[in-house]
Amino acid sequence: MGTINYEENTLVPEDLFQLMCSRHEEINPGDMADSNRALHSLLNDLINEEPEGMDFPSTVKSLFNGQVVKSVSSKQCEHHSDTTEDLVLSLAITSKKPVSIQDCLDLYTIGEVDDWECKDSSAAAGNASSSQADKTVDNDQTERLNSEAHQKEHFGHSAKKISTPDQDKGKLPLLDSNSHQMDQCHNKPEEGKKIRRVATIKYRINKAPPILTIQLKRFKYAHDDGSGKLGEHVSFQETLDLTKYMDKDTRCVGNDEYKYCLVAVIVHKGRKLDEGHNFSYVRAGRTVGQYRKNSDTHSWFLANDEKVEEVSFEEVLKCEAYILFYERVQQSKVKASLETHSPPNH
Repeated sequence: MGTINYEENTLVPEDLFQLMCSRHEEINPGDMADSNRALHSLLNDLINEEPEGMDFPSTVKSLFNGQVVKSVSSKQCEHHSDTTEDLVLSLAITSKKPVSIQDCLDLYTIGEVDDWECKDSSAAAGNASSSQADKTVDNDQTERLNSEAHQKEHFGHSAKKISTPDQDKGKLPLLDSNSHQMDQCHNKPEEGKKIRRVATIKYRINKAPPILTIQLKRFKYAHDDGSGKLGEHVSFQETLDLTKYMDKDTRCVGNDEYKYCLVAVIVHKGRKLDEGHNFSYVRAGRTVGQYRKNSDTHSWFLANDEKVEEVSFEEVLKCEAYILFYERVQQSKVKASLETHSPPNH
């Protein structure tokens, strides 16, 4: 085999950044940009670059896209709703101390909503009071509530009014077990009215992507003073097992089917989203020699503007992570097998 010209095949970050600046007016040299927003802009650009009309998923989608089953149910009317959505792990940081990535995933996967629209339910009968769990709102009120919820979320993350089982105990209004004020969902609600109920919401992953991205919601937005930041340290490990978060109907048998290995971390330093500095920690790929020796050793590097230096993994674990990238273990095994059996370059 001929010698690979690495210089010609190396991606120049400056060129990529200049291209993104030319396509996105919110990204400018010297300005502070949200790493999460820039990441999604880059992925969307790459998807749009691929040919249309293909019979198979694009390269970017096949690497990064996953799916979740969203299950919503209400004890008041026993109705249940299952929908499939794209997997977007934009995780709220739980108030529990200390807090880990697993705690944030637990918060994401189960909770309660107090304004679920039960489309099959009837309107509450007669003199149902507004203090009960069923809430009837007209269309104008619905639009206002949706608008307010949207304004409270920054950068368009889906607004979900969720509380976990260990939060706000006793604050949710409950129907009396002997109450007959609710017809068991056989009649349609009044025209122009919608039934809102307290419901349990659960997310289960039914398609795990080869590359998993996790964004921690460190920024909160207020109209009066802009964005603020949650600076809590969220602990994470080199490996992450998603087995407990998988949908049981799609779960595979293998012991490590849903195990991931950390490959990169993006860090934001600063008090607000629009100020500060971004840098990253990146895991270096192992050499063919390391694979042949069955070595689990990885080198880690700090990439801070033009400064790139090797660091200990302990330093990585102590960082204030904003976005984490994990590689599925099975993918690593395939890559290891390919590189181990590849002839050396001459």
